[in-house]
Amino acid sequence: MKKQKKESVNDLHLSAKDRRLIKNEQKRIGRLKTQAQVDVYWKSLMKLPPSGERHTLILFALSVITIKAKLGMPRRDADFLKQSEDMHLAQANNTLGFFSPTFARLAQWKLENEALHGAMTDVTNGVNGAEGIKKDAKSNLQKTLKLALAYVNGLALDNQAKAEAMIEAALMKVIKKNTLTIKDFEVKQMEESGTIQLRSAAAKIDGKRVNAGYDWQYSINNGATWIALPSTVNKAKTLATDMAIGVATIFRKRVTTTKGGTTAWVVSKPITPQ
Repeated sequence: MKKQKKESVNDLHLSAKDRRLIKNEQKRIGRLKTQAQVDVYWKSLMKLPPSGERHTLILFALSVITIKAKLGMPRRDADFLKQSEDMHLAQANNTLGFFSPTFARLAQWKLENEALHGAMTDVTNGVNGAEGIKKDAKSNLQKTLKLALAYVNGLALDNQAKAEAMIEAALMKVIKKNTLTIKDFEVKQMEESGTIQLRSAAAKIDGKRVNAGYDWQYSINNGATWIALPSTVNKAKTLATDMAIGVATIFRKRVTTTKGGTTAWVVSKPITPQ
């Protein structure tokens, strides 16, 4: 296989406004129930200026695999406390440097862990009223854990390339939410082994086809790094040959036109070349 140039993925730094737009757009996508609704939505998106901010962010909302965290806390009090203590320590030590700026309630989190530990000890020793105190202490700790989750998810959204490692470092559970697959980009296994066809919808402005350049890339590590394929001019499809057999691969494409500029990258569903 011919060696091709690697491109490191850029960190995705999004403003609060950008994140709100993406979240709202994903809610809209989630309400699409029929193919007809999907078609209408897609047509409305295509009417937006290709180089516009909203167009770019909506394509981001559509095309990425959003990697998020969940707490996954055990129910048993002793296990719950141990998990919370370990999570706190992971952020306090910050061995891999992910947790910056520091979670605002990090010091309070430690105090609430200690409060729950003390209340559990009092319950075991039969101290009068300790059960109610333990209940309140656990409730307070749960609130802080939810804030810690929101903090980690905020960091993960800002840097999806490192989101999975970041969530695992926080000792939280990784969840991946696949959003709507964009219809204008398809990848298909061809008869020849290791060959994948990439096909884009032809570039259009104001409903008319225009001259365009198409950039193509692929990744075998879920987007951590990308490898460039030869670009094409006025040709909305290409073949990726000599792909690694049995290795999950994602592709992405973008389109450049004189009037519309360069679009955001659009990412495909994973495919495993055969």
